[in-house]
Amino acid sequence: MSSKTKLIPVEKFLIDSLRDPEEALCYLVVAYEEFVEDNDLTSFLNSLQLIAAAKAGALQLAEKAEVDIEGLHRLFKRTSSPGWEEVLKALGYTFSYLNAEAVPYY
Repeated sequence: MSSKTKLIPVEKFLIDSLRDPEEALCYLVVAYEEFVEDNDLTSFLNSLQLIAAAKAGALQLAEKAEVDIEGLHRLFKRTSSPGWEEVLKALGYTFSYLNAEAVPYY
């Protein structure tokens, strides 16, 4: 008999770890710093979407961001507004501007 190892998808593991507020904040800060450095909005929005999945369901997040669920999905697909700043606020994050750079905090 062989024993089988059960694998957990990376995305599920990451979402589970991002339920810890400190982990989520660190992940968001790194994602934002990389966005500032390489201007890759898609990567940043993917990171934001993972944090959103960990902190709240899509419907709850859409309500907090004061948009409909379709608007939220369009944001994560980069096809329309609301801006990601509103989603950050709905997740409980704000920005502190230090040395002309925005740094998210919780």
